[in-house]
Amino acid sequence: MQDNDRNLREKMQTHLTSDLSERGYMTISSLKEYGPKSFENMMEEEVLNKFKNSGVDEVITVVLPDRQKERYYVSAELIIRLTPPYHHRFYGYYSTI
Repeated sequence: MQDNDRNLREKMQTHLTSDLSERGYMTISSLKEYGPKSFENMMEEEVLNKFKNSGVDEVITVVLPDRQKERYYVSAELIIRLTPPYHHRFYGYYSTI
């Protein structure tokens, strides 16, 4: 996210990690754990090593599309895609979005 959206990012991550923690999951916020620009200019292997060294087992990626730029914006609908190249590897998805 852009620097001017950092407040939105922080609120979203805090809310999500809080909700998951209340349901018994051990969670961290990438913003709080690594900082706002921690994954910029990193290769996939570097990101994965960073997660492994922190004990991260799973990653949740959230995309907030821009209504003006996104051609197929659908409000309030969850779409899950588990097709290659994203299934089992978040980085291809993360770096593409």
